[in-house]
Amino acid sequence: MSASWGWRNVPLWRPPRWLPRRSNGRWPVASGSGGWRASPRWWNRCPSSRTWVTGAWWRRSSKASMPWSDAGRRAVTGFVAVIILSSMAGCGGDGESGGAAAVPDGVENLTITSREHTDADLDYPTIPPAGGDHLGIWHNCGHYTVELHDEAAVHSLEHGAVWITYRPEIGVAGIVSLTERLTGVGKVLLSPYPAQTASVVATAWARRLELEGPDDPRLMAFVEAFRDGDAAPEPGVSCSRGIGEPPADPFAGLPPRP
Repeated sequence: MSASWGWRNVPLWRPPRWLPRRSNGRWPVASGSGGWRASPRWWNRCPSSRTWVTGAWWRRSSKASMPWSDAGRRAVTGFVAVIILSSMAGCGGDGESGGAAAVPDGVENLTITSREHTDADLDYPTIPPAGGDHLGIWHNCGHYTVELHDEAAVHSLEHGAVWITYRPEIGVAGIVSLTERLTGVGKVLLSPYPAQTASVVATAWARRLELEGPDDPRLMAFVEAFRDGDAAPEPGVSCSRGIGEPPADPFAGLPPRP
């Protein structure tokens, strides 16, 4: 195996063969009444949307990721079996917030100035992103063993979800610890994020907390404080009926050809 092997070399979902694409990898915009996408809102499920995007959300994020060792690959391979057996019950989409809770120490309060729908591949100021412009479709909440698409995850944050990300180096024990702590907790995304610097990061809309590890007690305090919290532009809106099926298919639910 080449030393340059990285997380993003893992085979993920690919668009169906019938799907036409331009050379830049994006879906073409329908032109005229006879175009195959002549009904531009056919997949945009956000009730508050006033725009639509060209569907480039299926593309994998171009953000740089870190090379991953053989040990890291073996760790996640083993973890896939563990999570399927032990945590699928906790991969549900929506759930009620635990109500008001104390804000843990170390939370960063960010200023988000825009939340438009776009199909652009964005460069966010924080890794992982904590808000901003995003795709017109969101990721279903749940526990994933593969990376998510930044712009779709940000849409989930807009709906009040909390996104917990980790570096694969935390190993099987660390991933299982996160999974067990979050099992049964609704409105949460859990996924690897090799490009982040902290081992575990908790993110909500305009809120961010770098944790010391999977067992940091501030994790659940963050979830309770910011899940469906006032900082989210659309708290209480669904974190299901979007795209993604845990644990390993972040693009399940891709709308069929009209």
